Amino acid sequence: MTCTFTAFHSYFIRPGQDDSPILYHVDRIRDGRSFATRMVKSIQRGENILSMLVSFHGIEDQKLEHQYVMPQVPLPDKLMSYDELIMKKVGEMDGMDDRTKRYIERYLNKTTEDVPIEIKPVEPHKFSILRRFSKPTSHEANNNLWVRVRGHIDADNHKLHRCAAAYLSDWTLLGTALLPLPVDSFNINMIASLDHSMWFHNHFRADEWMLYECESPRMIGGRALTLGRLWRQDGTLAVSVAQEGIIRASSPSKL
Repeated sequence: MTCTFTAFHSYFIRPGQDDSPILYHVDRIRDGRSFATRMVKSIQRGENILSMLVSFHGIEDQKLEHQYVMPQVPLPDKLMSYDELIMKKVGEMDGMDDRTKRYIERYLNKTTEDVPIEIKPVEPHKFSILRRFSKPTSHEANNNLWVRVRGHIDADNHKLHRCAAAYLSDWTLLGTALLPLPVDSFNINMIASLDHSMWFHNHFRADEWMLYECESPRMIGGRALTLGRLWRQDGTLAVSVAQEGIIRASSPSKL
């Protein structure tokens, strides 16, 4: 039976560096009739920086099925992209604080290769630096945005579409945990993923717009739990995501 990559559970043990090669060590844990399991260790400079369990499944023709209902939100062609929203604010930079100006200048200097995904926030006032242009208020810890990778991926290359979705799923998820806190009440000193898990339910195209539904049920003791769902435009729940991250902050008066 041909098995398909259906889930992974990863732990980020140490920070990685982009100037050194990474050695991937794969153990064949199990090869069963329906499932296969692999253990992957990422070694850099002699140290294990990531450990991952990967599950493969021979897809079965079963009739039992259910899913959540996709949120009702505006379609991506009705929304502005994050790039467009940032550019719109460039003309208002005279009234910005220095920290916000530096962020925008760094972002505008990035190339397509630096930011290989496109984002269209459904509620821009909840998204990243755009929160600083709104009144300092709190929001519920949930967010919706349309996402896709730039460029083209062959429709039949399901493995690459899943790899691309794994990459883009990490971009905005942890920020959801900060939404209940007014932006003027803290300064982020550190934010990083501790673990990341994904379950792939259906085929999809990562180079077409998908709705990324994000929520954070709990943050305490510097750790935030976040959950995500990637929806195809036809209403199919294609991917589920779970991530725990570390968020360390200080009050503005301490900086």
